[in-house]
Amino acid sequence: MDANNQSQGGKELAERIQTVRGEPAHRFEVYDHDFEVTHRFPKASDAAAKADEFGSTRFQHRDADGTVKQVDKVDGQWYVRNDPTPFGQGNQQPPTAADKPLASVQAEIDRDALRSIEIRAEQRAAVGQGVDAETDREMATIDAHAFRRIEDKNVQESAAVEMANNAREFPQYKDGLDKAIPGYPGTAEKVYALDAAHDEK
Repeated sequence: MDANNQSQGGKELAERIQTVRGEPAHRFEVYDHDFEVTHRFPKASDAAAKADEFGSTRFQHRDADGTVKQVDKVDGQWYVRNDPTPFGQGNQQPPTAADKPLASVQAEIDRDALRSIEIRAEQRAAVGQGVDAETDREMATIDAHAFRRIEDKNVQESAAVEMANNAREFPQYKDGLDKAIPGYPGTAEKVYALDAAHDEK
């Protein structure tokens, strides 16, 4: 790739990253009625565990497009409702064909998060030296957030391999990954550990 194409590719990657930063991300929200606090989680299992801790049979899922859907526990199983249901009644209604088991919604989130990491990695590799340091650091932060949304261990490992490869290839990406999400330390360490485990297989 010549210098002009590298520069253009770098601009396109930077624009892609800024677009992603401006979009709402998948998240799950559990409301604590006692303290009037909303707890936010990137993964379904964490939200379900917190709801169980509170004795709640309902929480919310905010989709990537910003849509809010109710998650209800019906006969011991969690379902993401396709249509809104009245509070206090939704979890008593059996799931419809349009409602989805929470596990299948999480599996979709896992696939989407991994694919987004892979697409950015492919674009970054194609650009080569035509990326500024800040774009590499921003990309690492976005990848770290996507990684935290993945629940399946095999999908996590695939994402970690992509991210660790980026960190080895691009020093500013590594710097961004090592400092990403300071409120949730250990993201980079988990990425590197999963990558090392993959190499040992």
